[in-house]
Formats: sequence, structure tokens, C-alpha cells
Amino acid sequence: MALALIATLFLPSVALRASPCTPWSLIEVPQLTPEQLESGATDIVLGVVESRTIDESSDGGYRERRFTFQVRVEETLKGELERGAVIPVTAWTRLWVGPGEQPPGSNGHAPLPLDGELARFFLGAEDDAFAVVLPNGVELGGGADASDPVRWGDPPRIIETDTTETTPPTKDPFGWDVMLLLLAAPILIGSFRQRGKARWILLGISTLLMSGAALIVLL
Repeated sequence: MALALIATLFLPSVALRASPCTPWSLIEVPQLTPEQLESGATDIVLGVVESRTIDESSDGGYRERRFTFQVRVEETLKGELERGAVIPVTAWTRLWVGPGEQPPGSNGHAPLPLDGELARFFLGAEDDAFAVVLPNGVELGGGADASDPVRWGDPPRIIETDTTETTPPTKDPFGWDVMLLLLAAPILIGSFRQRGKARWILLGISTLLMSGAALIVLL
């Protein structure tokens, strides 16, 4: 894959502006530049997340979550991993839930990928897995929502929708169409009791009224 195409698929490797609603909002490990990420990683790959597992625990006032991703390698940008290989990739986050203010320290990795997403991973080789370079060693695709709480193991956002049911207007049983028919009926009956020109006049009037009723129903 050409470098120009890769560049269009991924967000620039710039420092993330953490949102107060994310668990890494108090991150104190400086964001790495593209050059630092590249030099600090033993392996760099474009990969698709096939699955992930999350282990949660508590430690000294922190709620910790450790993630293991199964990543299928689509392209190797650094290192010797083969295309199609599925590798375990680890990352972690933590959220201060203890009393008072959070002590200084890192809140882990951000952002993190979801199942099925293509991302660029800056990795460090370990004994039995690859660890994401801390703190911003994952680059998401350009259309990804980095603030999605599902990324760090929380439930999805609840989007409130208007469930108010609108009652359709009730049709008036004595609308103009019914009134015209009621008027046309006696005129039509009366026309048969007449002779000559009077009959044809009454027939014309009743036909006109019934035609008007039909038009109202159709429109």
C-alpha cells in the first residue's frame, strides 16, 4: 500500500486533546510524536481487530482494565510480522475512583480500537504478546469516533429519542363529501318523478353534487 494512501486512512499522530468524560482525561504521560512512536516501536503494523477481551480489577483507588486484542496483520510497516498473521496485542487503562483527587500518573492508553476496525499499531515486543506503545500507540481510521466509551469498556451512549406517539386526526363523519351525497340523493329520486326539461335539470344537479363528493374523496 502506498504511503500516500495510508496517510489518507488514518488520523495524524498528533497529541490527543483528552475530553473530561474519558478515562484518560488526566493522562500525564506526554503524547509521543510520530518520530518518537516510530523509533520507540519494535513493530508497526496496519491491522484489523478480530476480537478483544477485557479484564477489570481494582488497585489502590483505581479501576484498571487490561485489554487483549487479537489483531490480524494487513501490512507490516516495521518489523518482520507476516501479512495474515494474528497477533495478541495488549493495552490498559485506569480510572481513579478513590476519594479526593487522583495522584499524578498515567491513565493508560488512548485511543483504543473496537472489533472490526482497521488501525495502525505501534508495538513493543514482549515474551508472549505485543504491547501498545504508551500512551498513544494506536492510530484509528479517519472516520472513527475516538470518544466512544465502548473503546475503554464502558456501555455505549444512550441516545434519547422522542417516543411520543402522534394521533392522526379523526375524520369528520359528516364531511362535505357526505353532505353532498345526502343532498344529491333526494334530488336524484325527485328527478324521476318529473317529466321533460325539469327531469333533466334535476338529474344534472344531482350528478354535479355526486361528482363533487367523489372529487373530495379522491383528493
